[in-house]
Parts: sequence; structure tokens; C-alpha cells
Amino acid sequence: MAFSKTSRRRARAAAALLALLPVIGQAATGDESFDLTVRVVDADPVTGTLEISLFSSAEAFLKQPYLQTSGTVNEDGSHQALFAKLPPGEYAVVVVHDENGNGKLDTGFLGFGGESYAYSNDARPLFGRPSFDEVKFAVGSATRITISLE
Repeated sequence: MAFSKTSRRRARAAAALLALLPVIGQAATGDESFDLTVRVVDADPVTGTLEISLFSSAEAFLKQPYLQTSGTVNEDGSHQALFAKLPPGEYAVVVVHDENGNGKLDTGFLGFGGESYAYSNDARPLFGRPSFDEVKFAVGSATRITISLE
């Protein structure tokens, strides 16, 4: 049985469409993901650990991190953390420098002057904590941010 020219064209078109389905499916379902690199600088003293918390919504901000990681401070007062394969969206980062390694943020007189902490976008509210809107940033490609503990 011989196939007509039209049947062969339809078969090739169908095969081409089937080959594209994984790409179309990825775009339609949002299966793409991106890496976020967080560089922390100006940690002083260069002792203890850095706790880096990633938040994915205003509702969860400062309550329930989406992801967390920790690491030691390098001799130059820096640390780099990688959050791999994040879905596109808006995120916020909080860094706490646990200088003495006791597992908590120590505060000084009236809550000031203890161990340092910082937010993405280097948000520094005069009183209280910043809002998610003040510290959020978009991840829609490979993203690098720097947060200063100064």
C-alpha cells in the first residue's frame, strides 16, 4: 500500500509536532527553574555562621522560610550560597550572622547592637522590620544578589 504525497506530509507534520511537545509542555506548565546565588559581604567578626533564609511570599515572610542554608564566614568576611532550581517568582532573603555560634540571634540593649542581620535589597528600616515588598526581588533567570551585613 502506497501513501499519497498528502499523507506523507501530514505524517511528517505530526512527527514534527510530537517532537515539539516537550518544549510546549515546559512552557505551558512553567517547569523552568533558575539558580539564585546570594553573596554575603562585610561580616565582622569573621567568626560563627551565617544563616540565609529564602522566603517566597509576603504571607510566609519572616515566618516560614521556603529554603534555608548556613555556612561559615570566609576570612574576607564573605560567604556565598546557592539556591538551585527555583521556580520563577518573587523572593526575599534574610541573613543572620550568628557570631558566637549559639544558634540564635543575640540582641543588645533595647534590641540593638547584638549580632548583625540584613535583608535583600539592603533594606534598612529605621524602626521595625521591612515589608516583603521592600525586600523582594524577581527570579526569572539565573540571578545573583549581594547583601551587606555592614
